[in-house]
Amino acid sequence: MSLIPEKNGIPLIKWSEYMHRLPTEEELGRWAIEYPDSGVGLVCGEVSGIVGLDIDSDEEEAFIMRFIPNAENMRAKRGSKGRTIFFKYNGEASKSWKKEGKVVCELLSDKRKTTIPPSIHRTSGKRYIWINEGAPLEELPAALLSGLDALYPQPKREIVKYPIMADYDRSTLEDAQNMLQHLDSDCTREEWLCVGMGLRDEYGDAAFGLWDDWSAGSSKYKQREMNAIWRSFNGSGYTIATVVYLAQQAGYIRQYENAQPIAAATVDLSTATKAELEERKKLVAHGLVGEIADWITETATRPQPQLALGAALSFVGMVKGHKYETVTQLRSNIYTMNIAPSGGGKDDPLKALDMLAEATGLENHLLAEPTAGTSLLRGLKDDAQRVGLWAIDEFGRYLSHVTNKNSGGYQKEIIDYLIKMFGRASGTMLGKKYANEKLNPRINIVNPHLCVIGASVKEHIIDNCTSKDAIDGFLNRWVLFESTDRPRMKIGKKRVAVPQSIIKQVQKMIDDNPNGIYPIEDEQKPIVNEVRYTPEAWAMVQQYQEDVEDLIDRSSPVLQALYTRTYEHTTKLALILSDNEFIRVEDVTLAVEIVTESNKLIVDLTGLISDNEQEKMVNKVLQIVKAHKGIKHADLIRRSKFLNAKARTEILNDLVQSGEIIAEKSGKTYIYT
Repeated sequence: MSLIPEKNGIPLIKWSEYMHRLPTEEELGRWAIEYPDSGVGLVCGEVSGIVGLDIDSDEEEAFIMRFIPNAENMRAKRGSKGRTIFFKYNGEASKSWKKEGKVVCELLSDKRKTTIPPSIHRTSGKRYIWINEGAPLEELPAALLSGLDALYPQPKREIVKYPIMADYDRSTLEDAQNMLQHLDSDCTREEWLCVGMGLRDEYGDAAFGLWDDWSAGSSKYKQREMNAIWRSFNGSGYTIATVVYLAQQAGYIRQYENAQPIAAATVDLSTATKAELEERKKLVAHGLVGEIADWITETATRPQPQLALGAALSFVGMVKGHKYETVTQLRSNIYTMNIAPSGGGKDDPLKALDMLAEATGLENHLLAEPTAGTSLLRGLKDDAQRVGLWAIDEFGRYLSHVTNKNSGGYQKEIIDYLIKMFGRASGTMLGKKYANEKLNPRINIVNPHLCVIGASVKEHIIDNCTSKDAIDGFLNRWVLFESTDRPRMKIGKKRVAVPQSIIKQVQKMIDDNPNGIYPIEDEQKPIVNEVRYTPEAWAMVQQYQEDVEDLIDRSSPVLQALYTRTYEHTTKLALILSDNEFIRVEDVTLAVEIVTESNKLIVDLTGLISDNEQEKMVNKVLQIVKAHKGIKHADLIRRSKFLNAKARTEILNDLVQSGEIIAEKSGKTYIYT
């Protein structure tokens, strides 16, 4: 049996390890010398092969023993009241039964202990005594637990079951002690109880001393109540995730064995405006994505942190193709779009990806610009072995060639395939079936994993998207990143080589799961690792999904199509940001922020997109005025040369009369705001 020294029911050693192993003869001898007056605690459950039914009420004892044949002749021990009857362990879980809110009976199994003779009872001062000490242990009666459930019915609790892997890196008692250092024991009683419940659920009775010491710092501390309250926690439904959450809210940062360090931003923002600083602070990535984004930004001729983030996400999303998926079978295939003013450095992150792919040996996974739908499928299947990244500059102009009324069917197929392929990463993409299959065989792709990173000025996206494309079907599949700045060029700046730390992380990702990026049979499905959420992150995702559903219910039909994709985008981004061991709170938090900003941008774009040529011209003028607050009439003419003088005058008059812009005369000219 696993026996430990204790005093007044409190272990004198750190005893969590003795829940899993027996103490050695040397340890028992040392404890006898170090703690000569100590009592004895019996660790229950599998380690000792014993469970104890602790009856803690003289009044209820007779009712409970009715469910135990031959109870009077069984091995038991008695303290100040009731008794504890011992049975053989057979995998039973610890459980308690209450009457009028007080514990009257408790099954002591794994993570539980009980004080045994000849220890002295903490309140009565009398020694525990054995009853039928030599009697053999019997099996737990089959009708006992169901009988107790009927005798003491408990209200049902809805307990969230988190999808935790078996090898989840559980917290230690030392971790718990660090958490409690961030929490104020003079908190509300509800929080105080939640902490105790979470500690006991995770560590069993080994955490009582920790909880008691922490609680003693409160002005409301009552030592005599602690043990009884602790025992009442059994089966409360609260877990260590509650304690972690409360501690994180107070500044605690949980450390994981396999966690990658969070890369801090090292970009010089000393001349940035307050708004730019807030934006940069909001969208700073961590892990491999953060390192790649920082490398792109720091070595760019025109640094654009937000656009670098979009490029980094698309690259890592490609690298994780055929390797990782979420519990809902979503994978890391994403479409990102960088939007910035002309000459603002929007193409720089795309050039960096060429260098990054070459340095990591993945250049064959960069797709060439397709001229037809079949060339897109063939390039992804044959050249990139079903996992590819398509990086395209001037994406808005490219759209004009494949979406206008004069485009050929083979060109329009590109957009159709992009839309369909977005949801086929864990399925099969079926190409178009032609009449002459010998000449044009059908191209099918099992688990097509395509990531796309496009760069464009906003005007070209507005010009070449229809109102239907804006939300319903095309743009709602993209995650947009925008910069309104045109950073000054760093003259003579040359991009430095890809850091070895980035190359090693990418290579490790490939080596950890060799069923990913490498040639495999056309019809073979790769073996994909499932990346699960930590309990804290899963709780956040569940709440976020509920919030998204509420948003969809409140939105107009046209916006519902956009918000329906929100959860999917967030999950994919969180997977990309993860360390591949678990999706954690910081991954979900940043993913939510990115998607929220992207949705806002898409909604803004939608208001500027029109299928009517006259409306497009009006929207263009309105956009120019909004982008240049206080623009002079001469500057407006220079920026709207796509209009003749008459059309421009009519549009300005309409906008002024509708109140969408204000025209104020300053000297001999007008200023529009």
